[in-house]
Amino acid sequence: MVERRVPFGDDPTKSRKGLYAIKDPFFAYWYRFVSSALDAVDNGAGGQVIRQLAFGDAFTTYVGQQFESICMQWLMRMNAERSRLPFLATRFGKWWGADPRRREQTDIDVVLADPQTKRVLLGECTWRNSFNETEAVEALLGREGLIPGYDDTRFMVFSKHPMSNATRDRYAGKVDFVTAEELYRR
Repeated sequence: MVERRVPFGDDPTKSRKGLYAIKDPFFAYWYRFVSSALDAVDNGAGGQVIRQLAFGDAFTTYVGQQFESICMQWLMRMNAERSRLPFLATRFGKWWGADPRRREQTDIDVVLADPQTKRVLLGECTWRNSFNETEAVEALLGREGLIPGYDDTRFMVFSKHPMSNATRDRYAGKVDFVTAEELYRR
């Protein structure tokens, strides 16, 4: 039900950066939204409270976190099928920590790697209706080198809606783009 996560590349037995999360999306939703509204549910106002929560920032954050999990599941499936990925990965995860170049905390939503060939894939998962595409892609490209020990870095951006043709053309050959719709095609 609960799992301890550490940044990609950290030794789980020694890392002090561990975070705990509820693994099952149903229980995660329940404890994030429903359990805190039980009094309102018992008093007949549950629908109103849930509607308020379902259209707020907390729900958008929750869906974004679930989208990251879906993207990772898709990557694992593509890895097993040896399709759409530039290499066969043997390690999977998420990374967070300090970016020494920018002197700020940052994260990488999905990370796949093969330590033997020193190849890594970094991915950004964006579940928003609109956002600055260039800024998102440049931020992802700027995370190259944050995970030491890899010589060949590839990039993927997962988004709720398709990226513009201008963005796709600008980063062709550098970044692969995958939409939510494409995740469910097969």
